[in-house]
Amino acid sequence: MVGCLVDVILFAIFSTTGQSAMNVYAASAIIAAILFFVNLFALVAALRYSLRMLRSALLFILIEFGWDIYESTVKYAGSSLIYGIVGTVIGYGLYIYPLVGLILEIKSGVMSKETYPREGM
Repeated sequence: MVGCLVDVILFAIFSTTGQSAMNVYAASAIIAAILFFVNLFALVAALRYSLRMLRSALLFILIEFGWDIYESTVKYAGSSLIYGIVGTVIGYGLYIYPLVGLILEIKSGVMSKETYPREGM
């Protein structure tokens, strides 16, 4: 999410100085702004214990993951490409794992508003 904010800030700097940005970079800034709100949506979904909202947030996070992989292939070449993709996979794996775990626990009935005081501690 911090990377999304950095992309938006850099895009704003390039656009105000009159320099032309690459098409991929412009698209990246727009998608980053949209996905920032998707991440906020995922936070609200987790606080409300809503399976439908969590699943839709997971879908958009997977789309964001695909976009970051595509962006890595455009920005990097050679061994930097491999490090970029491996870093992206590890980062998103650590990001998606708790979300999937929460979805499975809510679906099985282990985690709910009523059981949170017992399970959350």
